[in-house]
Amino acid sequence: MTTFTTSDAIFSLLTRDDTVDRTALQNLVNAFNQNAYSNAVLTAAVLRGDVVFELVTAADLNANNAGAMYSNDRGKDAFVARGDKFAIQLDQNWLKANGPEPAFLADPRNAKAVIGIVTHEVDHNANQSVYDEAIRLRDTPPESYRSDLVGVARSAVSVDLAMKAEVSGWYADLNAMRAEVAAGRMSQGEFNARMGPDTSVSKTVLGQLQQMEGEGARLGLTGTELTNYVMDHGKQLLPSNYIPDYIQKFGLPNSDPGAVRNATGIRAGRS
Repeated sequence: MTTFTTSDAIFSLLTRDDTVDRTALQNLVNAFNQNAYSNAVLTAAVLRGDVVFELVTAADLNANNAGAMYSNDRGKDAFVARGDKFAIQLDQNWLKANGPEPAFLADPRNAKAVIGIVTHEVDHNANQSVYDEAIRLRDTPPESYRSDLVGVARSAVSVDLAMKAEVSGWYADLNAMRAEVAAGRMSQGEFNARMGPDTSVSKTVLGQLQQMEGEGARLGLTGTELTNYVMDHGKQLLPSNYIPDYIQKFGLPNSDPGAVRNATGIRAGRS
């Protein structure tokens, strides 16, 4: 496992901010040093060298119904300002005091509550090429790229790619929590609570992904084939609000959202 420190370049925007609680930041780094799965995901991101952590407000996250986010669109002003880097965007209240409230991660026990969420966003960086392809389909005229895809079909392929990358993030969250259980930092009861009740219809996205993984394993799939199975089939499990958001972000501007949804084969999603 890699031993990360707060001086690593991926944390540079955080260490430059004098209002960041250094204990909270160290606890975040420690969480990556102690979780074997998350450590491997972050190690790969560091080797790619194209991403940094940055802080955003809770209001920014709430506007996107997110606990954390990944900024994947290269060429934007913020991307250039970071030195041509993508960003894993965390709630500033995790690392900064909010009035009388201390930074959430100033208490090291809170790390297990966020390590899966953060690993989810770091995993998105591993799928940057998928986002790049989706954005290229959205922004490039068919006569210049992939003339075989036009209109709704082009939007559907773009949206499908982005949603597979989203499922991969949730799957990384699941695997990070498994690693917390294996290391003794999360109880089996805490893990089970994150999965949801033992009835399929009531399970969380994570719980249903775990069930889907089991289905793939029973088909004899392992390794990359199993991961691809989960990514291909897990789109149906994403929260229902994700689907229109992804159609808006990655579909062509003039595509009919209902037609794009039908073309992707995505049902209503989870409420």
